[in-house]
Amino acid sequence: MLYMFRTTLTIEIQRMWNVKTKVTPLTIGAIGTISKSFRKYVSNISGKHEVKELQKTAILGTAHTNTSESTNVNVQWIQH
Repeated sequence: MLYMFRTTLTIEIQRMWNVKTKVTPLTIGAIGTISKSFRKYVSNISGKHEVKELQKTAILGTAHTNTSESTNVNVQWIQH
């Protein structure tokens, strides 16, 4: 399922923006938990990304979702 989503997203981005694309899914738990390999995958993305800031964004997004009536999905695009 995840592979199919990544492939579809990659193709859609390439068609919309006419750029070569590699999608790296990064998951942060609702309370900011990350996997052991999370830092490795973040380091593959160009630019400076603070893991603590990404965790803070996830936690604040979870708090917002829990207090609103509708479910919100937050997608953060990291542009190189």
